[in-house]
Amino acid sequence: MHNNVFMVVTFATASSAWPLQSPADRLVDQAQSARERAEFRLAASLLDEAEKDQDPPVGRIYHERGLLARDSGHLEEAATELQKAVSHHFATAIHLDHAGVLVQLGRWPEAVVVLRQAFDERGSTLLASAVGTDERFVKLTGFSPYDSLLQERRLEEESPFFKLTVRMARIERSTLGSEIILDQIATFATLAARLANSVGAPIFVFVLLGLVFAFGIQQTALVGPPWTIVLGMTLAGITWHLAARFAGDDAGGGPTIAFGVSVVFGPWLVVLATRGILRWRQLAKIAATDPFSKDHLPDTLAVLEEVTRLGRRWMVAEGEEKEEIARDLDVAQVAVRQRFDLDRD
Repeated sequence: MHNNVFMVVTFATASSAWPLQSPADRLVDQAQSARERAEFRLAASLLDEAEKDQDPPVGRIYHERGLLARDSGHLEEAATELQKAVSHHFATAIHLDHAGVLVQLGRWPEAVVVLRQAFDERGSTLLASAVGTDERFVKLTGFSPYDSLLQERRLEEESPFFKLTVRMARIERSTLGSEIILDQIATFATLAARLANSVGAPIFVFVLLGLVFAFGIQQTALVGPPWTIVLGMTLAGITWHLAARFAGDDAGGGPTIAFGVSVVFGPWLVVLATRGILRWRQLAKIAATDPFSKDHLPDTLAVLEEVTRLGRRWMVAEGEEKEEIARDLDVAQVAVRQRFDLDRD
């Protein structure tokens, strides 16, 4: 199914997870889960309980009752309940479910009327492609009023005005998402501010300002780490100093800047120093055991020259002299193997 229908389903799912849901809404969600598990009696009981609430979600209850009747095979009752839901709850899914039941009942002209109503009410959030690919309406293919409706809708969707409407709707949804995110950030900022009061609000705010600058610099992709944080803290320091001067602080916010920079770069410098020390020790260890280092090279050359000298003598010697040279050569070989650490596993 098309993304628009998926968006509606996703929104409904997200709404069911909202922590401030009323007890009646939670009962409707539980009834939906029971219906999807084919536990129809339990679903009906849960809907009865939801109706007893002081402020029941009437539209959702009618909608769920209609789906429950549809899934249990009572299509006429489903059509009646879904018709009631349409007048109480403004949702694309209800129109599509209602039209789908009418198709099953063979009431195709009524189904087309409901689909037209859905197109008119939902505007750019319901596209012809979403309906045309919905398996519930496959039977309507070839039915003249249905085909005409989709054709009209497709022509309308191709118009510049409709495309502008779709774009504006997307911007509106993005704005709504941004507002939700900003609300969450505001909640986090409130908690962070309370924490900052106990550890030093100015330092906390200064560090947070530096991280915000660093994030902005990272988004521009002008420089990479670690220069993003360096430039971010530099800009934060300049901004803080100017603001402090403007506020009449003779120190220009120097202590806050110094502590904030130490908080950000202190751990970083410790890590760099630790890495430097470990690297230095590794290089020192290599130098201490390197047979070709400046300190060990004379001894290495001497051992190799001794092996070369004995090897040449052994190649031309005969008899007992050759055996004696072979013994000396074995001793020199041990020295070479130790020098180059050839016996290490």
